Amino acid sequence: MRNAKYFMSINPSNNVIAKEFPFATATEVDNVLDRAYKGFKINKSTPLQTRIQKILKMADVLNTRRNECASVMAKEMGKPVKFGNFEVDEVIGILKHKAAVAEAALQPKILGPIAKKAYTLAQPMGIHFCKTS
Repeated sequence: MRNAKYFMSINPSNNVIAKEFPFATATEVDNVLDRAYKGFKINKSTPLQTRIQKILKMADVLNTRRNECASVMAKEMGKPVKFGNFEVDEVIGILKHKAAVAEAALQPKILGPIAKKAYTLAQPMGIHFCKTS
C-alpha cells in the first residue's frame, strides 16, 4: 500500500488506482454509528407501508442510476459493464421481492401444534455492522 492513511480502490483488470479513500478516524466511526442508531430509532417507529415505499424508491433510484453503478463496478472491480448491469438488476429484484413479502414476513409465526403458545416474532433490534473487503 502506497499510503497507509488511504484505502485504494484498484481496478484488477489494469491495476490502475480508480480512487483513494481516507480511512476514518475513531471519532468519525463513532459519529457514523451514533447517526445510524438515531436513524434506527426513527425507522423502527415508522409505519411498515412507509418503509416499504422507501425500499421501492431505492429500487427505482438504482434502476435510474444503473449505468452509473455498472460503471463504478467496472472501474473498481474490473467487471464488464454488462455484468454490472446484471448485478444491479439482481439487487432491484431483491428489493422488490423484500417489499412484496415484508408484511407477511413480519407476522408472528406459531411454532407448531405441540408448542401452541410459542411463536417467532420479527422485531427491529438495532443497527448491524458489515465489513467488506
